[in-house]
Amino acid sequence: YGADPETQPRLYEGLLEVFAGQQVDALFFTGDVFDTNEPKPGMVEGFLRLHAGLEAKLGGPKPTIVLPGNHDRRAEGVFAPYREELFDELRRAFASRPDVQVMGGHTPFLAQRVTLPGFPADLVAYDSTWLPEGTASAGGVIRQEDLIQVGSELAKGDVDRPLLFLLHHHLIPTPVTDTSVINTTGRPPLQKF
Repeated sequence: YGADPETQPRLYEGLLEVFAGQQVDALFFTGDVFDTNEPKPGMVEGFLRLHAGLEAKLGGPKPTIVLPGNHDRRAEGVFAPYREELFDELRRAFASRPDVQVMGGHTPFLAQRVTLPGFPADLVAYDSTWLPEGTASAGGVIRQEDLIQVGSELAKGDVDRPLLFLLHHHLIPTPVTDTSVINTTGRPPLQKF
């Protein structure tokens, strides 16, 4: 939201029509909610209107999980500084809606088990946008310690229950976004995709 304040609202109106009357259990936004990491007037309010419009087309409030993407955290989606203020503002805006969970920024662990009452699967929300150091990166961090931590939580439940793993970055290279060979041989546990 925010890339084109003139055209986007009209585009979203058309998009919302596609969802009219659909039956859904929950809404998941897996990143790049905003076009920038910099809080600007009207950005959060615009997303709130979009979300409310989507819920209206779906017949009422829906449990929602919102994860950050690299554009929500870094300028142009790539450059430092890494900022959490815009997503913090979004989290505060949904504070009166316990059924809407704005994720991310929960270090030391980037993976969080999420509970949605009545949802037929276990949910894990993974903030793959974290940038511990450096000035340029699109993110895509997957750390072993996060997977071990959330895995230990899941192991206490029904191991046959389906798992839905939510994250922004793709787990395998794509020809559109990855132009070089990705080789993890000999890399430390901190992996970048």
